[in-house]
Amino acid sequence: LIVKDGEAYLHEWVDYHIAVMKFQNVYIYDHSDDFELQQWYNQTRDHPIYSKMVVRHFPNDGDTGHARRQARVYEDCIRRY
Repeated sequence: LIVKDGEAYLHEWVDYHIAVMKFQNVYIYDHSDDFELQQWYNQTRDHPIYSKMVVRHFPNDGDTGHARRQARVYEDCIRRY
């Protein structure tokens, strides 16, 4: 999942994909400039559902093409996980 300014909806999204759809892990890439999800992520580490997700900061590096940025996130996720 690639997110920017989406913290308000993450609990619902993660609950659904982990608890209902039975995803084993969820990898969230925060595309904001200042890592908006860091505090949310740190506060959810002890929760049994939210501990199954990883949030990475992946800010815009000046690349203007949306498709290219999305491809870089997918490549990073495949390489790491």
